[in-house]
Amino acid sequence: MTARTVARIFGGIRGTVALIGAAVFAVGLVSVDPSPTWLPASAALAAPGGNGKGNGKGAENGNGGNSGAHSNNGNGSDSSSDSDDGDQDAAAGAAPQGSATASPHGSHDYVQDELVVANLGEDARTDIARLGFVVLDEQRLASLDLTITRLRVPRPMTAPSARTLLASRYPSILVDVNGLYHQEGQLSLPPPDYATKLIGWGRVPDGCGQDLRIGLLDTAVDATSPNLEAAHIVQRSFLKPDAKTASTDHGTTIASILVGQRSSGGSGLLPGAELSVASVFGADSAGTPIADVVALLGGLDWLVGSGARVVNMSFAGDANAVVALALRRVTDGRAIVVAAVGNNGPMAPPAFPAAEPGVIGVTAVDNHSQIYADANRGDYVDFAAPGVRIWTPGAAAGSYHTGTSFAAPFVTAAVAARLAADAKLNADGIVQQLAATAVDLGQPGKDPVFGRGLLQVVNPCAQPTQ
Repeated sequence: MTARTVARIFGGIRGTVALIGAAVFAVGLVSVDPSPTWLPASAALAAPGGNGKGNGKGAENGNGGNSGAHSNNGNGSDSSSDSDDGDQDAAAGAAPQGSATASPHGSHDYVQDELVVANLGEDARTDIARLGFVVLDEQRLASLDLTITRLRVPRPMTAPSARTLLASRYPSILVDVNGLYHQEGQLSLPPPDYATKLIGWGRVPDGCGQDLRIGLLDTAVDATSPNLEAAHIVQRSFLKPDAKTASTDHGTTIASILVGQRSSGGSGLLPGAELSVASVFGADSAGTPIADVVALLGGLDWLVGSGARVVNMSFAGDANAVVALALRRVTDGRAIVVAAVGNNGPMAPPAFPAAEPGVIGVTAVDNHSQIYADANRGDYVDFAAPGVRIWTPGAAAGSYHTGTSFAAPFVTAAVAARLAADAKLNADGIVQQLAATAVDLGQPGKDPVFGRGLLQVVNPCAQPTQ
């Protein structure tokens, strides 16, 4: 065999192993929320599921999350074995054998005291044994036509310096550190209490809001849920007698955000308030919660008549002249309406009722104050509030929920708190007050993404500091 032939063989081996070493596998983890998707033909719940898309900040789809939430990269690895010898070798010999070592990029990307060699020849094998290298194991990879040998590096030598030594001493062999690769789609969940901290609400006792009445137009609520058993909830159905019953998950989640009892593991914003629930969502043939105009207006009429000063509408649909007329009569001094802006994405048309004049439209942000990627945008967005991976109690460890549906109740609670301080306030006055304390995000001033900014409001039961 000629020297040229040998060189060609080793060149082929080097290229094959280089391709193997460059392979990085990414796994996207998606946070799934069972809430239904917005349907443009009629009103549907504005929470299509926590996909973690939170602009790559935590939520999201990974972000997902950032559901959607884009999911974050967990440990921030560049997913490549370290190829720089440099000064990183200093003091590395103190680590236990077999442990991972951090690269200058901040990731643990190779085993501290190991090397891997492709097709180690017998002559080199004998020589490196005299240098103190130990063969840990060897595998024949028939399909790749490779034999991979794992070596333990002699102390106090480090893996990068040992690699340099063998590469210079044996130019014909292919050697590298035993690199560690990292998934690029690891799910990162925010702390369960991030939402109240993000808006400055603070902790509240169970009796906070006891003189307030909040209206909720949604699915029925499971009042037997542990954190709602002691809550003041009155509900009434406005479904046709033959209507199929929708799941109570959506309404129960909104109720938990508003009046969940802290003494029972909940995190309600106004746990002492009375919540009047108008059940207006039945289910279509596929089981998706859906509401028609007759049910919506019947529930709205009952809520206003029962004395609710603020009504939460965590759903979206097309413009409707009859609904618009009813909303004008409600917002003309009878009650303040807060609605989710919808989850159909930045290019979607305006969603109603949030886009109706006089209704306060709410979009969702994650725990990094980044916009929820699927949120609608437009001039009708008034405020941003937490709505990506909102935790509520439930079976086992509880669950996280994503969508503009779950941002709306934070503004609803803030409106109720303002009304508790001044019952004469109308929607315009409350919007001005909330805008004065909101954190401006995005473009200066009101913009179609964040509206007037991120809600900032202290709960009405906050105790003054000494």
